[in-house]
Amino acid sequence: MDMHNPLRDSNVINAAAGISIPHKKYYLLPEVPFIKQEYFTRIINSLRDSAESITNEFKVMLETAFRDYTKVYGPITKLVALGSKMLVVFHHGLGVLAINDAMSNADSPNKYLPVELSMVLSSDYGSMWKDSVISTPKGIYGIDTVAKVIWKVSFGDIPQLELISNFKIEKFLIDNIDLSEFVNTPFIGRINVKSHYNAFKQDVIFTYYNDILY
Repeated sequence: MDMHNPLRDSNVINAAAGISIPHKKYYLLPEVPFIKQEYFTRIINSLRDSAESITNEFKVMLETAFRDYTKVYGPITKLVALGSKMLVVFHHGLGVLAINDAMSNADSPNKYLPVELSMVLSSDYGSMWKDSVISTPKGIYGIDTVAKVIWKVSFGDIPQLELISNFKIEKFLIDNIDLSEFVNTPFIGRINVKSHYNAFKQDVIFTYYNDILY
């Protein structure tokens, strides 16, 4: 018997098993097409951190400091620094986001509000696997398991998208990647797509596990 619990384990089980509930339970829901509870295309800005601050300003989120982007390209998978800009990786698209510097907009009422996409690099290629998107000194690489391509986004004032798998291994990806579009959650040792960068050899290695659970 646990000295911190006045009831024995058997009494707790008997009390829980003795509770009866009705066969039907009704939930009152509003008459709307859907209830939006998850925001897959929302980007939220935090406050600007400073060395003199005694708190972590990156953890302070303002109520209005967010923006919902288009859902045409699917949910947002990952945000990657692209020089002075930000690469937004959607499930089925790639966009470039200009970084809104709060210090240069100190007098603006929306100084912490994220800006609109300044450029859409692709409306066909993206990635559903955040571990497959990797940043290297040569550019940003990613794998689209739906289109079955490996893409690269180069740095520069005008980022360029390049499908590097078209040179050599396009047929290999088509024949061997068997990941469903509806399975995009990593399962350790069973399902995942991941990229690695070897700084010594300056190589990018792509690994994946096929959809063997389904």
